[in-house]
Amino acid sequence: MKSIVSTTFCALCVCLALVLNAITLSAAGRQLTGPHAPASSQPVPPTLAPATFSVPDGFEMRLFASEPDVVNPVAMDWDERGRLWVLELFEYPQGAKRGEKPRDRIRILEDTDADGRADTSTLFADGLNLATGLLLGNGGVYVGQAPYLLFLEDTD
Repeated sequence: MKSIVSTTFCALCVCLALVLNAITLSAAGRQLTGPHAPASSQPVPPTLAPATFSVPDGFEMRLFASEPDVVNPVAMDWDERGRLWVLELFEYPQGAKRGEKPRDRIRILEDTDADGRADTSTLFADGLNLATGLLLGNGGVYVGQAPYLLFLEDTD
């Protein structure tokens, strides 16, 4: 009797596993719950976003740049001239297809009229592939593009 129950239970477990696997495969790519589920609220317009932050006394949030001036930012650094260098990541997670030019790029945003908002945008480098970090120094920018650490000289 014990072996019949055990065999039946094992067969039931296998069937359940197959059903769960089928459900999982049919819903691949769609996470409907958990910490990475799509937000249920509408996006906050960039001009209203600073008011949603909590900052320590004596500090304030100001909007310097937003889309479409900068797209998919993953890393940024300020230089001594007050310019914001932004690494824009388009190729994540697959990388550029073989034979196609990669689209990741570095953009420099600058406030030339001193109103606190970026008003000029200069493309510094493009054609990067899965670049994920940047750091300014030694007259240029170090770019993390695994497995490489690139150095791009600022000739401006």
